[in-house]
Amino acid sequence: MPAARSPVASDVAVSPACDGEGFARAMALAQLDALRDLGQPAYEMFARVAAQVCGAPMAAITLLDDTTQWIQGSVGVPFKYTPIELSFCRHALGSGGALTVIADTRDDARVALHPLVTGAPGVRFYAGAPLVQPNGQVIGTVCVTDVRPRQLTPAQAQSLRWLAGAAMRMLQLRAPTAAESHLLAPRLAA
Repeated sequence: MPAARSPVASDVAVSPACDGEGFARAMALAQLDALRDLGQPAYEMFARVAAQVCGAPMAAITLLDDTTQWIQGSVGVPFKYTPIELSFCRHALGSGGALTVIADTRDDARVALHPLVTGAPGVRFYAGAPLVQPNGQVIGTVCVTDVRPRQLTPAQAQSLRWLAGAAMRMLQLRAPTAAESHLLAPRLAA
């Protein structure tokens, strides 16, 4: 796929306030020190497995703070972040941990006018399994997209949920220990 520019907020008309918990997500990502690992090979591998299992040309591990969707690892995704207003994955934030599936993006008012739907690459399908913290807070997804409308099989859906659980566990294991957390204090206070 040719390199594409990152979409900008002016490309679609959406409300700037996606949800009331963005600050809490930003704090959770800071406490996990999750954004230090953007593009790490382990997360790229999660995306590759998600793409292969789901038969999708594009997959990503995403993290969402109060303003930005960060791409932790991906395959077929030509950008490393987007404004949260342009994130398909923001629709998984209120999922309560359930898989979010948009079988045909052109038929879903939430994303029908999205620039990645109306323009290149012509995204027509989205599925995102939430990254859920132990307290129930959703901080991102393992997601797949395709250029044709479709559904996941039950096995693909379950595999995507398992990958999300494994990716969340990896984020937790890589988080700073209590002894190291004092080093994060200046970033958390900012």
